[in-house]
Amino acid sequence: AMMVDGDSLMIRGDSALVVNQVAMKWKCNKDHLRKLRDQCIALLYGLSWKIEWIPREQNTIADELSKAAYITHTGKVYPERHRR
Repeated sequence: AMMVDGDSLMIRGDSALVVNQVAMKWKCNKDHLRKLRDQCIALLYGLSWKIEWIPREQNTIADELSKAAYITHTGKVYPERHRR
């Protein structure tokens, strides 16, 4: 996320599911995802913000940082994603 023009927040993410659920374009069918989505919306309330999806292939630095954070937080090896 980054501030644009000092009072507007731009959020970028490489998870189409998360981006579209936070933007309220897609339904949240899982209770745990709905709870997290609602927490995000509550934190953003009153702010000027936009959210956009960036393909993981164009977001390699952030992808590597998220993997490192996962390993640090869980102590587990990051699970590989399988393309469909």
